[in-house]
Amino acid sequence: MNISRNWISEYIDLKDDTDNLVDKIKLHSTNVESVEKLGEGIKGVIVGRILEIKDHPDADKIVICKVDVGDKTLQILTADKSVKVNDLIPVAIDGAVLAGNFKIKSRKMRGIMSEGMMCSLEELGLEEKSEYVYKIPDDIDPGTDFVEYLRLKDDIIDIEIFPNRPDLLSYLGVASEFVAIDAAENLGYPEIIKVEKGEGFPVYIEYEGCKRYSALVVEDVEVKPSPAWLVKKLATAGIRSINNIVDITNYVLLETGHPVHAFDMDLIGDKIVVRKAEKGEKVVLLDEKEYEMNGTETLITDGEKILALGGIMGGQDSGINENTKSVLLEVAYFDPVNIRKSARYHKISSDSSYRFERGVDPNDAEFVMGRLAYLIKELANGKVSPVMTDVYPQYIEPKQIFIRSSYVNERLGVTIKEEKIKEILDKLGFKSEKVENGFKVTVPTRRPDITEEIDLVEEIGRIYGYHNIPSVLPQNNLIGGISDYIKFREKVSEVMRLNGYNEAFTFAFMDNSRMWLKEGEVFLSNPISSELGTMRPLLVYGF
Repeated sequence: MNISRNWISEYIDLKDDTDNLVDKIKLHSTNVESVEKLGEGIKGVIVGRILEIKDHPDADKIVICKVDVGDKTLQILTADKSVKVNDLIPVAIDGAVLAGNFKIKSRKMRGIMSEGMMCSLEELGLEEKSEYVYKIPDDIDPGTDFVEYLRLKDDIIDIEIFPNRPDLLSYLGVASEFVAIDAAENLGYPEIIKVEKGEGFPVYIEYEGCKRYSALVVEDVEVKPSPAWLVKKLATAGIRSINNIVDITNYVLLETGHPVHAFDMDLIGDKIVVRKAEKGEKVVLLDEKEYEMNGTETLITDGEKILALGGIMGGQDSGINENTKSVLLEVAYFDPVNIRKSARYHKISSDSSYRFERGVDPNDAEFVMGRLAYLIKELANGKVSPVMTDVYPQYIEPKQIFIRSSYVNERLGVTIKEEKIKEILDKLGFKSEKVENGFKVTVPTRRPDITEEIDLVEEIGRIYGYHNIPSVLPQNNLIGGISDYIKFREKVSEVMRLNGYNEAFTFAFMDNSRMWLKEGEVFLSNPISSELGTMRPLLVYGF
């Protein structure tokens, strides 16, 4: 998962530079695949406003633009005919350097001078391939340094996510981890809108594949391009901007680690019914492919038509579009095993399924929904319903585990004082109560990987630092020796060899086609070599 240093610094105060931060991650948390210096070397990109557009007299595919860049007006030619008068666009002026060390100079295009270049997100290093010049939706003065405005210069740390650490699949989870490993301090949470739970939009759960389903209505939304800061943040995660509503759902997924979905209220019925799929049912999802159900999937429906393949991907006919006015927000918790089986059967790997099959926090729905509502109100001017529907048939309790202090020291091979154990548990966000001989620990539901006492030992060990535990050889009181039988065999072998005989060490397996007296009857299903696939039935083979 890509972690932007600029972005995560909005939740915590980092103590270390990037190199030392990476070292701490490797020592205490997980592997670091790479570190990218985003925006390194890019300069000379400023904000411009298009004042005038006219056709090139000698090239049908090129237009000539007059662009206000603050202190002067430049003539810039472009092949992107989607640009319009009054558009704000990034302009690389003469002498600018773009991604890939691409240098900009004023030059003639079909006989007419172009004094710069309009940039797409590709030229800024935020997309692998862009089709159009980026139109800046923000209200910025022409001439503003766009590299500084966008905070383009950033360190992107790609961390490896192990299957047992779904809590690291979010910025808030990684921020908490950085505090635990003493790489940061002052963890803060983003703003939310507090919504009350009650009888809102009707929701019915009819299948155990869904453990919790929360829904909230937001009306009068304005679907439009996302602000530049949101586009940039999503780009650092490899997600292309679509519109503000869809981008907000992706942003909240990355921020909280909990997949969410938004339905167009005009394209769905008057209720949500979560049910088990029937074998042979078909649905077209957002990837524009049709899928046939095998009868075990979890489906989100309105009682009549299928709206989404629960926990995996939304349906094509209920998604957000430029005409959407009201949305229904979904925050749900699905059975990880069911999601994993369904995703594998249909060969779908989405950001949602990747997280649900590893386990998300079933008890953060209020926070996640509040964050969604806040962002849609701020960025889409939506009117948030005061009541959220929350169907949660069986509350999932946090696990409580007793851990013995003596067991910690025995397993780790080092003496850690109880005060230090308590400090580490507090850093991890685990509530602990001192009891006789140890602690009673309450593990938050965001950590489904912690189920036994030994799991807590592992957590204490990695936060304490395995590099701080001395390396010693294990004590061994056994006295080695060779039995009389082995001594006899070795003596016989030695005598035979000294008298001119050759000793052969043969494989128990060989190629069946080389067995000329009797073919083998025992075969390996996965041999290391085609020549070692059959157990030899006679001793004569191999000599």
